[in-house]
Amino acid sequence: MLHEILQLNKYRNVSLVGAGGKTTLINQLTESLRKKKKILVSSTTTFIKPEITMYDFMDYDYNSDYDLGSIDRPGIYIIGKGKNLEDLVFGLTNEDI
Repeated sequence: MLHEILQLNKYRNVSLVGAGGKTTLINQLTESLRKKKKILVSSTTTFIKPEITMYDFMDYDYNSDYDLGSIDRPGIYIIGKGKNLEDLVFGLTNEDI
């Protein structure tokens, strides 16, 4: 599997940057790890709201009042700070992360 080739078990956090292919790579990696790991997905810009089958939990109204570390179930957790009329989800700021 791709996550084994990339040796992702060595890392607590993984960041993807670049001009293209990030969404496809994120979708492939998260789906391959979904049943084994707790995965937090966000952005520092905006991102297209994924289909409901692509995540286990989504929060559009992130605030620092809760602790994702207390969630012990594996799955894909998507966090944003609102969305616009085109259904683009606003990502977190560097300070939030």
